[in-house]
Amino acid sequence: MQTNFVGPIRREPQFPLAAGAIPTASRASRQPGVPMPVPPLRVVFLDVDGVLCCNQDARIEPDKMQQLVRITKETGAKVCISSNWRFFEDLREHLYAQLAAAGIDCIGTTPDAGEATHGECMRPCEIGAWIKNWHEDKGRQRISSFVAVDDRSLLHEKGGSILRGAPTPSRLIASRPPPFSFIPPPPTPPRSAS
Repeated sequence: MQTNFVGPIRREPQFPLAAGAIPTASRASRQPGVPMPVPPLRVVFLDVDGVLCCNQDARIEPDKMQQLVRITKETGAKVCISSNWRFFEDLREHLYAQLAAAGIDCIGTTPDAGEATHGECMRPCEIGAWIKNWHEDKGRQRISSFVAVDDRSLLHEKGGSILRGAPTPSRLIASRPPPFSFIPPPPTPPRSAS
């Protein structure tokens, strides 16, 4: 199966992680009137089936997990779960444990756009909503770039047009993945002062 990776889309994690799992600038440590610098953030939006799990028994494959470890270590990226595994507590918790054991920081899950209800593939919309929501909290790290690692053809799904600048669909989680680049998110429109 071919793994596609594409870029720009977010919302607050529907399944909160342990306290402190989402990086934010501590408001208590700020000096009044002096903004605390927050470094930019790279995010990997991660599907599981067909990417880390290419079998019928919901087993994350070690060679594929090692590729994800390599990618996150080399790029400093954090992971956001976009996989349908996020909807099933046992699979989600298993995935969180596997990522943590591998030293991969997971910063949340994308929201549910109701795909199971209406049947329309909308993962790009979910990623976009997550990014938008993430940037609403000014104390959080700004997302400088991201990549969606998925075996689905996200560019052809609803909202896929916002995933501009993505590399040609290519196998990412393999024994020798090709190089790839992170994609900058779309610019956030400035808020008017009220």
